[in-house]
Amino acid sequence: QDVRSPSFPASMVTLRERGKDPRERDRPTEVVAVQICGATYDTEFNGVYSRKYSFVNGKLQYVQGASTWLLFFGTTVAGAKGWFLANTPVESPVREYEMFNPSPLAETPNLCCASWQTAGGNRDK
Repeated sequence: QDVRSPSFPASMVTLRERGKDPRERDRPTEVVAVQICGATYDTEFNGVYSRKYSFVNGKLQYVQGASTWLLFFGTTVAGAKGWFLANTPVESPVREYEMFNPSPLAETPNLCCASWQTAGGNRDK
């Protein structure tokens, strides 16, 4: 679906971009930012996280504006893979973090399909 389509949510238009080359029309849209909404564990986690052109554990990381919150991919000490929300990106195994989404196949945070949870296993919502 084209991002400029009237049925596409307006808030998402600024979060995705399409390749400039017309031959790449069928290429999936590239994620330039993701938005977290409805976090209740800590409302500071809500906001837009923009792609940062640096890699952590083989995947791009995303930073929330002027704050210190980052989204990055990694592995827990127990071996679970997924996306982390923390103040500092770290190489795996990740020991200190605020939230974790155990979605090992998600190439980007917007593709996470599990619930976000704390290091203690408490799920947000």
